[in-house]
Amino acid sequence: METKSIKEEARRIIENLPDNSSWDDLMYQIYVRQAIEAGLKDSEEGRVVSIEQVRSNYSYIAQNSPQYAQRLVRQKKSDLEEIRLRRCALATILGDRQKQTTQSEVEA
Repeated sequence: METKSIKEEARRIIENLPDNSSWDDLMYQIYVRQAIEAGLKDSEEGRVVSIEQVRSNYSYIAQNSPQYAQRLVRQKKSDLEEIRLRRCALATILGDRQKQTTQSEVEA
């Protein structure tokens, strides 16, 4: 993946982008390029992790993800309940104000 210069590689990345690309698209492509180069450099310099270690890490995540997911669901339900209660309180306040306005109009 070596190129003659970063400038040439930047030009190549830009030329390969669609005409309607955004700055975010360009930054993403540059980020991906840098990540790949960093990974290749780490590999060449022996900074690697064995497949057994990767499997062990993912196994731990997979085993613990149900508990994490349940915790997120409980939190989401709690957040939704709080939103529902706030909406009810707001509706009550607005309803009371509506009644007060209606009574004021009737009395006038």
